[in-house]
Amino acid sequence: MSDMKFCKDCGCLLGTRDTLGQQRFNRIQRCEECQKIHRAAQKAVYQREYRKDGRTVRRLQKQQILELEKANMVLQKLYELKVEELEQERKRHGQEV
Repeated sequence: MSDMKFCKDCGCLLGTRDTLGQQRFNRIQRCEECQKIHRAAQKAVYQREYRKDGRTVRRLQKQQILELEKANMVLQKLYELKVEELEQERKRHGQEV
């Protein structure tokens, strides 16, 4: 039995060590039909994960944009206050001189 290889999914005979060769015998796990089905399932899982990751990234980017816009507004207000403060200092120095 150890010299015969069967499909992991459907159980059909894939071959023997002599007919497949040593390396192919060790490597092969499924018949062609089952391998196609298995590969399609793997790709579907990968695509689902890829799309999920994309949605997560876009959601995080939107959150970061909102936070940066808030920080930008605060910085603009601080800048305006500093400009007003500077103008007041200039006026005071202009009046004192």
